[in-house]
Amino acid sequence: MTHIFFSTFPAWGHVRAFCILAARLVKENKSLTMTLLLPSNHLNKAQAEVSAEFGDENSEENRRRIRVFCPFKSDSDDPLVLIQSMIESYPTTYQLLLDAKPVTCAVTGSVFEAVSPPKIVILDFFAHPQLLATRAITGKTIPVAVFVCAHAAAMLRILGPEHYGGRGDLGAKVEAEAARRGITPQEVGDSGSMRYRGLRDSDAVISASAHDFEPESLEAFKSWFKEWNKEVYTVGPLIPSRPTTFLIPSNNGQGSIEQFLDRALADYGPKSAVLISFGSLFWPNNQEYLEEVIEALIEKKFPFIVSYASPYAKISDDLLQRVNEAGSGLIAKWLPQLFVLSHPVRS
Repeated sequence: MTHIFFSTFPAWGHVRAFCILAARLVKENKSLTMTLLLPSNHLNKAQAEVSAEFGDENSEENRRRIRVFCPFKSDSDDPLVLIQSMIESYPTTYQLLLDAKPVTCAVTGSVFEAVSPPKIVILDFFAHPQLLATRAITGKTIPVAVFVCAHAAAMLRILGPEHYGGRGDLGAKVEAEAARRGITPQEVGDSGSMRYRGLRDSDAVISASAHDFEPESLEAFKSWFKEWNKEVYTVGPLIPSRPTTFLIPSNNGQGSIEQFLDRALADYGPKSAVLISFGSLFWPNNQEYLEEVIEALIEKKFPFIVSYASPYAKISDDLLQRVNEAGSGLIAKWLPQLFVLSHPVRS
């Protein structure tokens, strides 16, 4: 049996793509077991994505070989809080798996039986502290691949070498500037340096991009890592084979998202609704602009859905009430995005 261990950064865009990849790998390889150490606030959504990808093949045997768990409890949705717990719990969890011992989910209480030690570790490209912990425990004996869920073009610009139009080793530049000014690197700092070093210190890179989407950027991306003697494996696009259709209650009391979309289709017709989403991490610094857009949509009776999955999003009770009273909009903490985008009402 082959055992792969994965851990991530606590942002849904990073978690979701790998859940789909893990489900596909388990379906294709009957001797593969995947263990996913995920943040506590994404466990239910991760299970739903795995089930959506399994579809009709959602057998107990498949489910048993993909172990989704969190080794700590937390009430926080803040990625900067959750990442600390993930970093702290990682070495103990990794050692348990290496010793072929059971692991327990602190959130659900589920106990996952002992399996053979991991043969490969896959870490999100944000998870450099976990990579350092892996190397400290097993050195180079177990290969570590870095999972990159961002577009190759963006990676080239943000973290790539200067001769590819990137910023190069920003960490080295920060350290040099700190030494010149006699201050600490943290006072100059940029978190991008850890992501750069995570890529540099890995054994291989797994890209969630797709050649059909950005062929030139992917070729340049691969050339960059060829200079570092690393392989790049392109596995995208990583969207589930079918939408996640389980019901998610909305925040305005109008029932499920599915019910809202069906009602908007009946009332306003196909391609009539707009989706406003900034992802699971980012949110506008000036929310007044967004509120003005929502007010205009309400005034024009234009159906809309707003996702505010970011932990930094703050939606006032007054705005929620106005949306609820208007009846033409819905505001939700999280959306099954592929399901929404696949619905005939979306414009």
